[in-house]
Amino acid sequence: IMEVIAKARGRYGHSHVKEEVFLSNPLVPGEGIDKMFELSDQRYWYRKCNSCGKWTCAELFFMEDIEGGSPERCVGTRADGTGYIACKNCGREVFIRDGEWQPETKANSDFMHGYHWSQLTSTFNDPLEILHNFRNPPEGNLADVYRLRLGLPYIAEEDRLVMSQVFECWHVQ
Repeated sequence: IMEVIAKARGRYGHSHVKEEVFLSNPLVPGEGIDKMFELSDQRYWYRKCNSCGKWTCAELFFMEDIEGGSPERCVGTRADGTGYIACKNCGREVFIRDGEWQPETKANSDFMHGYHWSQLTSTFNDPLEILHNFRNPPEGNLADVYRLRLGLPYIAEEDRLVMSQVFECWHVQ
């Protein structure tokens, strides 16, 4: 991807507007668009809770809870059975309209702004359905849930290449 980017930069050399925009679904951790995001100031959409005044980022809250084993804290259920993003502090519903982009790595803001967007921050997607897809991946494909619904890179543990596998290839005759 870096070679393609270098060629594109050469083509806009005469342009007065030298703005670059990178859009993609991440595939592999630390590669492609994920690598570009890591170089940026890593902005996430934070929603301010109208009840307690604290800020919640759906994407970070969901992932923190996955690592802790309980992403259910991030997603609440309304009386009509639809889901909502819950405040990390008080559990009340937080709304997309009450939000703003906040950088996680402010030191990189002068270099590049990066925006992480997922279907958790979309009025067209029910967070409860996303949680259900995470717990019960359609067709057993958790990679698509991570990449397409959560906007995160993913490689299944059994598909990860380890150094011992690389060294084994050198010894094959």
